[in-house]
Amino acid sequence: MTARADHPALTGVTALVTDLEVMTDPRLEYDFNDELDLEQLQANLTGSDGLEETVHFENFSAYGITVTIPDGKILANADDGENITVTHEDSGESDDTSELVINPVVTVVDVERQPELAYIEGDALNLGDMVVNLTRSDGSWNLVRMNSSTPTT
Repeated sequence: MTARADHPALTGVTALVTDLEVMTDPRLEYDFNDELDLEQLQANLTGSDGLEETVHFENFSAYGITVTIPDGKILANADDGENITVTHEDSGESDDTSELVINPVVTVVDVERQPELAYIEGDALNLGDMVVNLTRSDGSWNLVRMNSSTPTT
């Protein structure tokens, strides 16, 4: 089915790959700075003889299959909405996964207004005046005013 005749399971196979289809997407939702995990990715190859074979990610290189975003890549905001293209190099057949979703995470916490700082023994903690600014990896931010010991937005 593939031109990679050096792969033991394919010795003597003369059919050429005529189609590649992503059968199982990898994990698609991540938090900012997570590593891409392609372990679940599977592609189906169809040969000119009509036979089909499902290839798991761990065997992609043996079948001459590549991906546009490498396994283990540290994901950034720019990867949000991207597809991973899976290509059989010898035939040029390719297909895309569904889009990646990269969730922003809080990267900076700035105290905008301090809470009450002077206490005497037995006083309850009062965070009512405290305001913090939460900045996320995608540049978005919001101010959070603490209400006693419970944050409110």
